[in-house]
Parts: sequence; C-alpha cells; structure tokens
Amino acid sequence: MTQRDETGRTTRRDVVRALTVGAGVGMLASAADATPVRADASVHWDDTADLVIVGSGAAGISAALEARQHGLDVLVLERFTIPGGSSSLSGGVCYLGGGTPLQRALGFEDSEEEMLKYLLAACGPRGLRDKIEVYCAGSLEHFDWLVKQGVAYAQRYSDEKELSHAAASLYYCGSERVQPYSTIARPAPRGHVPAAENQTGRDATVCTREQKHVTRLGHLQLGLEQDVARVLLHPLHGTVVGIVRQDTPPAGNRAKNAEAYEH
Repeated sequence: MTQRDETGRTTRRDVVRALTVGAGVGMLASAADATPVRADASVHWDDTADLVIVGSGAAGISAALEARQHGLDVLVLERFTIPGGSSSLSGGVCYLGGGTPLQRALGFEDSEEEMLKYLLAACGPRGLRDKIEVYCAGSLEHFDWLVKQGVAYAQRYSDEKELSHAAASLYYCGSERVQPYSTIARPAPRGHVPAAENQTGRDATVCTREQKHVTRLGHLQLGLEQDVARVLLHPLHGTVVGIVRQDTPPAGNRAKNAEAYEH
C-alpha cells in the first residue's frame, strides 16, 4: 500500500508477517510510535520473515547474526539512511573482563568474581544481581564472539580515560581504581574497544564488521529508511504475528546521520 508523507512524497507501506519480532511489543510501540493492533483473517501479507529486527545498531546486528547462524530468514529495519543506528556514533566500548585474551596478553590479571564484585558495588542497590551475574559469566564468551565476527583489538593498553587512546584497545573505563571500589574488588582494565586514533565513532567498526559477516551469511534483508508503523497481534492470544513497515523516516534525522557517518 502507499501513502503520502508530510512533504507530499508518495511512500511505500507494506505488511510483513513474522514468527517473532526482535523487540517486545511495548518497546516497539514506544520506539516507533507503533501502536499494537489486532490482525484478522483479512490481512494481506506482502512479505514474510522468520525474524524482524527493528534497528541495525550493535544489538540488532548481533541478533541478526545469531539468527542467521541458526538458519532463520531475517529482516532488519533501519530508519536512517545508513546501517548502524546510534551505535555507529558511540565510542564502541564493551565492558568485558574475567581474564579476556586481551587482558592476559597485556599482563592484567582478572576473574569473573572480581568483575562481579566491582559491578555489584558500582551499580548500587538498584542493580539487578541476577542479570549482572549472567553478564559477568558470559564476558569471555562475548569477547570471543566479537573476535569471530571480525572485530579487531590491538594488543595495546592506554592509561587515559575517555580520551584519544592512540590506537589502544584496553583501558580503565570505569571507577575501578578509586575508593571504595579499589578495595572492594581488585582493579583491572575492562574497557575493550576496536583500535582507532579517536574514540568517538569506533562502534562503526564493530557494526561494519558484523554487517559484513551478516551479508556473507545471506538470507538477510536490510531495509534502510524504513520504520515500523504498526505491530500486528494474533487476534486470539495476543502474540506478535507481524508488522506494518513504511519508508517515511524523519528527514532531519536522515540528514544528520548521513553527515555524522561521512565524517
């Protein structure tokens, strides 16, 4: 189906059936102003996918990789004109520890227990212990997974924080070396970041590597300048069965994102 945006431009709008959607209904409704509606037998499906992921940032592309490696056909929607989303504008730092290969290569001792003690203290009383425990337990696996996707880390440490790291890939990105945290847990640098002369925008490297890997896997559609207009629910039990997508991104966001990417 087609419609006209605020400029009078004719835009495409179609309905995609999916077995699952790469976000909760509440998150989709909030992020894309996509109010969930009930689907019925009269719905005409223009396309199908096993998994629809809204957003092509680091989380979305990571989910797409895992889905493809498990044999699912994936559709990724990105409202901007380039892939990467807001992740491509971030520092690209992953907080990893427990004795990653990079930590060991640079002579730093760390363990899952010390990482857990620090994060529990740093997150304060509202920190969710069960989630923090899972995160720490999976840290080494997360590092290995990123490397397998082609993300490169330089065997170089920087003692600077939140500055240009001179192509270093490991640094203290938290408050591990100050009181009271330095006595609660043994300090260790856990900021892992792809090597680059400037920190801002490094996550573009992570996203780009992952996107290239996704492309090699095939059976993945990446829809740029597309957003979710509606989330469609099963008429009986309310599970997500599809979406209505449209190619009407905000022009201002599109221009700003393209400019940031070019620089």
